[in-house]
Amino acid sequence: FLHGIYEDYILDRIAKYLPHNGVFFDVGSNIGQHAIFAAAKLNDTGEVYAFEPVPGLFDQVQKSISVNKFQNIAAQNYACGNDNSTGTIRTNFQNAGQSSLLPIDKQDASTTVEIVKLDDKFKDLTRLDLMKIDVEGFEYEVLLGARKIIEQFRPVILLEFSPIMYNKAGNNNSEKILDFLLEHYTIIDIDDGDQNISSKQEYIKDFNNRERQQTNMLCTP
Repeated sequence: FLHGIYEDYILDRIAKYLPHNGVFFDVGSNIGQHAIFAAAKLNDTGEVYAFEPVPGLFDQVQKSISVNKFQNIAAQNYACGNDNSTGTIRTNFQNAGQSSLLPIDKQDASTTVEIVKLDDKFKDLTRLDLMKIDVEGFEYEVLLGARKIIEQFRPVILLEFSPIMYNKAGNNNSEKILDFLLEHYTIIDIDDGDQNISSKQEYIKDFNNRERQQTNMLCTP
């Protein structure tokens, strides 16, 4: 409201790659901007699923759905991962959008949340056209838990890639994510002039040399 549309270039991609009767998964929906935008574009055709585990943010998504009288959004109050379990999500009150299942620099509160494997939850899914995944360092776990539906439907994927979070967690998920995606997708870094990512090693080396913390990727089958 104060500074204009948030991530307008992400919304541009949603508008481009979500067909009029498509299915959109917004994994890490925050206050629901991307999900609401997608629902408005679909105009009561297709389906939007907004996944948001943080209770306060989930409430905001539900309120926006109600106020806008959307019938094509299903808000889901759980986190997505590679198993069906529970976890602790940590929140920074100054930026609730940085809430994470991984340790964060400034933690003001923590909440136990349900974690769901999308492959198990959506066994009867008939189509999936577009996924946005922005889960503050838990991206690889989301991909693993959705491997079957991703391989079946080959949706376009918009993914926040956060090496700073993976490094703090002490894993090599930067490489694992790229290995997972490059098997089936063409990847471009849309925060860096639509740079095509063809070499995992060269991309990660350049990313680290430039001391970048995170970026957004467009992955097309």
